[in-house]
Amino acid sequence: MSWVDELKSRILEFDPGFLSGIRPAAAGDTLELTSILRTSLPKDYREFLAAMGKSDGGLFYTERIDSSIDAVISYCERILEETTEHSFERCIPIAVGVDFEGLGIIAAPDGGDRNVVFLSDGQPGDYAHRSLPAMCFSHGFMFEQCATGSWVMIRSPTGRPEARRAAQMLEDAGYARQWFSSARQLHLRQDNKLITILADDPGQPLICVGARERSAIEAAVGDLSQIMGDFETEWTEETTLPQARQYMLEAEEP
Repeated sequence: MSWVDELKSRILEFDPGFLSGIRPAAAGDTLELTSILRTSLPKDYREFLAAMGKSDGGLFYTERIDSSIDAVISYCERILEETTEHSFERCIPIAVGVDFEGLGIIAAPDGGDRNVVFLSDGQPGDYAHRSLPAMCFSHGFMFEQCATGSWVMIRSPTGRPEARRAAQMLEDAGYARQWFSSARQLHLRQDNKLITILADDPGQPLICVGARERSAIEAAVGDLSQIMGDFETEWTEETTLPQARQYMLEAEEP
């Protein structure tokens, strides 16, 4: 099973309508993009395009990007108009940002993961995600957390505990750290209890607790209270994946 098939299978567990919202890139468009880039497309990106290169079904709604191949082709053509000698070998654009330039993928020096980075005048900028598959699974995980339309947000008091320590304590309690976690986004799961630790400020992480059922959210909050002691919780409404898909469709209407 490819990583894309595994991703779709996981998302279908909490969003049965997901496949109706994704559309593959046309073979001709993929060939056109390859020709414009003047370099081969990485395997992970080819698989993504073959599954949802025309529409990602709302998966990247919170990333504020347009990952459609049409948008990427237009972006690349614009870069070449501005700098005819531009080379895409170092960084292949994969999405155009709504309020920033966009995202691209680069090859790791050791041949490992192709990191996703922010684009800066067509060149690789700051690190964004470990890889394209990791980025997709991370978004899928967080939409699963929001499957009820809400989740609980907890801000850890400074120093009690910091992000990595909190993650380790959850692992000690039986939660499994997900492979697509990063230093800034730690995803942990125990059955239907899902926790994401946002560590932009490692000393005072923001913890998001979600699940497919409200009872599982409450159980996960109970687990955290045993680890961290007293804290304030805030239930917040969040966009579900079906809602994100509907918003995208409405935006496409003339």
